[in-house]
Amino acid sequence: MNHHPIRTALTTALISLITLLSPVTARAADTGADGLSTDRIKRIDHLLQTYVSQKRLPGAVYAISRKGQPAVIGNIGPYDRDTLFRMYSMTKPITAVAVLMLYEEGRFLLTDPVSRYLPEFAHPMVLGADGSQNPARNPITIDELLTHTAGLTYGDASAGGVRALYAQADLWSSHSLAAFSEKVAALPLVFEPGTRWQYSVAFDVLGRLVEVVSGQPFDRFMHDRILAPLDMRDTGFRVTDAQLDRFVDLYRRDGDGMTLSKRADDREFRDPQLVPYGGGGLVSTARDYLRFCQMLLNGGRLGDVRLLSRKTVDLMMSDHLGKGFTEPRLNEDWVSRTENRTGDLHLGFGFGFGGYVITDVAENNVPGSTGTYAWGGAASTYFFIDRREQLIGLFLTQLTPSDSYPLRAQFRGLVYQAIDD
Repeated sequence: MNHHPIRTALTTALISLITLLSPVTARAADTGADGLSTDRIKRIDHLLQTYVSQKRLPGAVYAISRKGQPAVIGNIGPYDRDTLFRMYSMTKPITAVAVLMLYEEGRFLLTDPVSRYLPEFAHPMVLGADGSQNPARNPITIDELLTHTAGLTYGDASAGGVRALYAQADLWSSHSLAAFSEKVAALPLVFEPGTRWQYSVAFDVLGRLVEVVSGQPFDRFMHDRILAPLDMRDTGFRVTDAQLDRFVDLYRRDGDGMTLSKRADDREFRDPQLVPYGGGGLVSTARDYLRFCQMLLNGGRLGDVRLLSRKTVDLMMSDHLGKGFTEPRLNEDWVSRTENRTGDLHLGFGFGFGGYVITDVAENNVPGSTGTYAWGGAASTYFFIDRREQLIGLFLTQLTPSDSYPLRAQFRGLVYQAIDD
């Protein structure tokens, strides 16, 4: 069945165009006060059209908002602003907001040992190079969980060391966040808390912290305190029957093409007994996640709803690593700039609470601003928030692994080149 492109041009800054099959290109209206060039935005469409027509991407939705104006929204392929995506690690910034909301209520200090609230972490052990386990010299603190500097990691059976132990522990079979936290606490740390950066399950542990401190199940807290107040009506940990027709398949890269990885009706987000992991459990839409980003850009407020103070958002979006961490401070595959990486990259990144922070634009080698806050998910999703330019960029697709192509750097560069003021 063939569909033809649908093109809608609005005289205001708002664009929402929906196209139903891949051989089409999104179009944006003249955004005027936004200071974004219509012609230059089309370069984003051209890039994404190339990926889709070559069958390297199943489709994509992007959104750009500047200076508080309604967003430019474009899409290639079968997605639109209300399509449900697996957000995976783009759950982490929302979990960070949940933690900071409790902090603002005076429930804890960010420098508190997490064991004060999760006693299973009272005696962390560090795995030595010789395989021995030795007591950590310092406790794990809440801010170290927020910055991935606690010594936790992710499991990888082929990696050896602590990552192999994580894989053997079968963490994701846990029946609750409490059981998950206890399993993690029983495993040794990769390094002494507070001395290095390592991407990790820390935000899944923080979900448990929110449960204990708030007295509510984590998913209930997220819904009642963040998602519902922000009118993120399609965001949650489960895909309902009513939402299923808007939830899309997941693909993985296969050579120069892609292969179906998970169907939309897969059990992963349909199981009523699933555990709401704070590190990667949410599904959301472009429309919803843009509202979350706008709240952060506004300094913790969206409309009449204030979730955080402006100064707490400042803290969240500050670099907490500084110069004392091993260089390159962030060298995970998902932030790669090139398709054929050799060796480590110095990426000009630091890390805030739940997302990276650009500390050096020249070192980063993509147009942007110092202090920009950003993060992505395992299915190649991505967002960034530039408070200096009052700019949000959001990119959603469903392709693993997230470093299959340099989509994030390409998208961010193309958003900045569209600035015309």
